[in-house]
Amino acid sequence: MPKYLTFILLFSWLAHTEEWEYIISTADGNADYYVDTDAIREVDGLIYFWWKENISDVGESQLIQVKADCVSYKTKIVSFTTYPELELKGYPNIVDVDQYNLPWLPAPPGSVNETMLNYACATRNK
Repeated sequence: MPKYLTFILLFSWLAHTEEWEYIISTADGNADYYVDTDAIREVDGLIYFWWKENISDVGESQLIQVKADCVSYKTKIVSFTTYPELELKGYPNIVDVDQYNLPWLPAPPGSVNETMLNYACATRNK
């Protein structure tokens, strides 16, 4: 039953209006990262949040749902969708992340992952 509740909670957030907050850009300036501040949630001790990545040098974007463990300081991709245009525009390509059995990723100091994890952990359930 808890798995079904988690599933329902996670995908019910798709219907809400996003509130994207700019968080960081890559050092070369080719990608900007945003967090949907309205969708940061804590479920069973893990933080779930959405981030948007605009990749300006190729004119594409990505929508990524991440679950974060603020204790072990790692993240894992839950959902991944690519778009052929910036700002999540154009026909979406939904990637089946389950087939890849993606690992939990560390958040090295100075990395985009660290910045995003810090933000999500600091602002959860506000």
